[in-house]
Amino acid sequence: MITRPQTFQMASCFTYEPGQQVFEPHDAERTPASVVHTIYGPGGRRPTVVLQRHGQKTTRNADPHHLVRLDEELRPTRIQLEESFAQLAASVDAHTAECPSCQRQRVWWGTCYRCLIGKRMIDAAGGLTYYRDNVLPWLTGKSVDPARVRGGQHVTVRPADGPGHEARISQIAVGGRWHEPGEDGLICVRMAPDWKPVLYPVAQVFHQP
Repeated sequence: MITRPQTFQMASCFTYEPGQQVFEPHDAERTPASVVHTIYGPGGRRPTVVLQRHGQKTTRNADPHHLVRLDEELRPTRIQLEESFAQLAASVDAHTAECPSCQRQRVWWGTCYRCLIGKRMIDAAGGLTYYRDNVLPWLTGKSVDPARVRGGQHVTVRPADGPGHEARISQIAVGGRWHEPGEDGLICVRMAPDWKPVLYPVAQVFHQP
């Protein structure tokens, strides 16, 4: 069943109109796709944007916060994302105050005991923070801000002497020593396949959306 976008429990930053042009960040070519419509997934919990690329009859699905509008003027700014999160957080708190099921959830980000509406709003809040912390800075093309990364976050390392590698931020360096991101101008990451900690200059670590 297709539901009109304004009825979704989702951030306004991620409400896409039919026909709007977007691309997926993991697509190196940034191939444009048109929004067909937005639906809820099989579980009725998370909105899914249905896309169709030019000249193709098949469609593909994507999470709202995993899309970027082709028109730069329509992309949400950090301020808009922060404001949207604040509004959504207030809605979560207001709903929780009236919902016996959601009141059982002691951790704000938790969803185990929340009702379906509560789960939808928390998911939407998570989508906002994901876009803010991963997609938005990736669009700038700049290396990571050490003050904004967190342990376990996916990044791309581009060493000066070799190809780029996917990695995860770690705060445990060789020997079990605690290492804060940016300490001595370095960031500790772990890379497959052995996942051993390696230190790289901040300038060589980039966001991975």
